[in-house]
Order: sequence, then structure tokens, then C-alpha cells
Amino acid sequence: MDFSKIDERLKDSNTITCEFKSGDGQWRKARFIVSGRNADGRVTNAMYLVEDIDVEKGERDRLNDRIMSISNIFNTVHEIDLPTDTFTEIKNGSKYARDLASEGVPKAQETLRYYGKMVCDPASLEELGKFFDFSTLPSRLKENDTITSEFKNKDKNWLRARFIVSKRDETGNPVKLLYLTEYITAEREEREKLTERISSIANIYMSVHEFDIVENTVSMIKLGNEFLDDIGQAPQPHAREIFRKVAEDLVDPEFYEDCVRFFDFSTLP
Repeated sequence: MDFSKIDERLKDSNTITCEFKSGDGQWRKARFIVSGRNADGRVTNAMYLVEDIDVEKGERDRLNDRIMSISNIFNTVHEIDLPTDTFTEIKNGSKYARDLASEGVPKAQETLRYYGKMVCDPASLEELGKFFDFSTLPSRLKENDTITSEFKNKDKNWLRARFIVSKRDETGNPVKLLYLTEYITAEREEREKLTERISSIANIYMSVHEFDIVENTVSMIKLGNEFLDDIGQAPQPHAREIFRKVAEDLVDPEFYEDCVRFFDFSTLP
């Protein structure tokens, strides 16, 4: 132990720590705590303590491994502390995110908005600005632990920004979040191709609807029938009941039983 620098190391703090592995392979944490100073602030007395942190260190290492596994999916990962409006970098793979690269950076809200202006295509900027609005996060994250927003950057690549709640206060409001971004250009292109294929198919038919058999919902893709006016693009519940009613209103009685059997989801698998 080098006591010659203890005044310098404890100049602005009353405690310092050091983690180390003991001879028997167990992790320990050593700590100095100032117990006395003279008139000019120099340390005159200090307590030296050692604690067993082997279990804690193992849990931290496993958590870090999980975080790193998750972070491999994402281009950037930062932790945001909402009460202090600060953030800390976990991973930074973006040439635009250099201002987010240190620990405990102040003005997280302001800097994220600046980052948005730097990275975002003008067409996506307004929507991303709403996503970065910290004042609405408690309501947006009230029922969910994660929210996302997709945007195009100035390199014409698509990204998905995501907030994940990592800690809530006693009232349930988020106090710590992970902010993550990932490239989704290939995913967007596949979705657009799928949409084009669905549109091509839909041109052949009077009406096109998609069923979620598990959730018993139905969504409208193309509407060409007055009897289906109540079905919107958003998923509607009670799909079975809706189409049984359609059969009653639309189908000739001679063919009604055949249609009911056709709409019987239980026999589809």
C-alpha cells in the first residue's frame, strides 16, 4: 500500500476502493474511509476495510456477459438516468454518436435531440424528436417496458431506436432506461417487398383480410365489400363472430352452412 499518495487520492472524496482477487481465488474489495483530517484538509486518520464480494462479482460478471450478448445486436447502447438527466455509454458503434461517448454525460435530453439532428434524415426528424421527448416517457412506458421508433439516417439507412426500462421508482415511473439503436435496412426492404407482393395479390380479389387465429382478430388489407365496412386496418377482435355475421347477411341460405364450416378456425390446423 502506497500511503505517500493517499492525500491526493482522497482530496475530493472520503472513500476509495480497490477490487482484487485473494490468494485463494476469492474476490475482495479493499476500502479506505477518512476518519480524520487536519486544518488544511490533509488526511490524518483513515480506516482500512476489506469485504467479501466473490458472489457479487460473479453476479456482476454474468450480468455484464448478458448485456454484451444483447449489445451485439445493437449499434449503440447507452444507459439514461432520468432524474439526473445523464447517460453513460455501454457500446458505441456510430460515427454520429461521439458526443454520447463518456460516462455520466449531463443533459441527456438535449444531447439526444442534438444527436437526432446530426444523424436523422429530415423526413424522419419530427417523429424521432417526439420519441426523444422525456416528458412523455412515463405515460408511454406505463404499460410497457420497451418502446421503439424507426427512422432513416443521412446515409439513407434505416435504424430502430429503442428505450428499455431498467429501473422504476416506487410509483412505477421509469428512472433508468437503456437507449439502443440497431440497423434494420434489410428488414425494412423485406417488409416493403412483402407489402408489394400482398398488394399484387390483393389486386386480384374484391376484398383481402388477414386473420390472427391465435388472438381471434382480423385486419383489413383491401376492402371491396359493403358488408365488411366495420373491419378497419387495425386488428379487430371477435373475428369468428364477425365473419359468421357476414355469412348470415351476405350468403345465400342454400350455401350458409358450407360458409360457416369454411370459417371454422378450429378445423384449419
